[in-house]
Amino acid sequence: MIADDKKRYLVVGASKGIGEAITQKLDADGHYVIGVSRNFAKCKHWFQADVTTDEGLDAIAAQVGEKLDALVFVAGAWEEHAFSDEYNFLNSARSETQKIVALNLIAPILLAQALAVPLSQANSPKIILMGSTSGLDSCHSKEVAYTASKFGLRGVSQSLAIALKPLRIDVSIINPGDVATPEVIRDCKEHKLSTAGLIPMKELIRTVDLILEGSSHAVHAEINLFDQR
Repeated sequence: MIADDKKRYLVVGASKGIGEAITQKLDADGHYVIGVSRNFAKCKHWFQADVTTDEGLDAIAAQVGEKLDALVFVAGAWEEHAFSDEYNFLNSARSETQKIVALNLIAPILLAQALAVPLSQANSPKIILMGSTSGLDSCHSKEVAYTASKFGLRGVSQSLAIALKPLRIDVSIINPGDVATPEVIRDCKEHKLSTAGLIPMKELIRTVDLILEGSSHAVHAEINLFDQR
């Protein structure tokens, strides 16, 4: 049994970075958190699945059961050498582009569809999508597949909000800049770049909490978090 003040959450992309931090924070708060990823995740209720496959989507829906308070979709992918001078669009493999779009854009749509009914059973159900400032207008990001997928994800959040309104499901998207994840900090050190100005993880967690703890009387539709680099 879950106490009345505790929620049932699903976090996709729970094995590292932002997803791992969110999962551990919600776990520590005493909520029932199902962490989904292809690789092992440090959470009490880890479930291995590939959200880019029908089998993975069906398995997640079965694992969730009849009720879910929130879906937090953090999983994402980008091109090889992305965000560095080594990136070259002309060298991007077609398979890489297809995988990026499948994970960043198509999977959130299909998972939202698969979990709409259990979400509708909650008192104040929510979907949180993790976008990026790369998906904002005039972002000047050269990573084509990643940028396109994150730009499209903003459209997904807006359309889902309309499509799921009859089920009272609120949809939000957070667009962060560079966040101080262990992976980003490691990359900065490897390339001898400063970590000053990165968005502290606690700021992103605070934003997720703001949405999850909000009532149904107001929706945080889109929140942009800019780093200070």
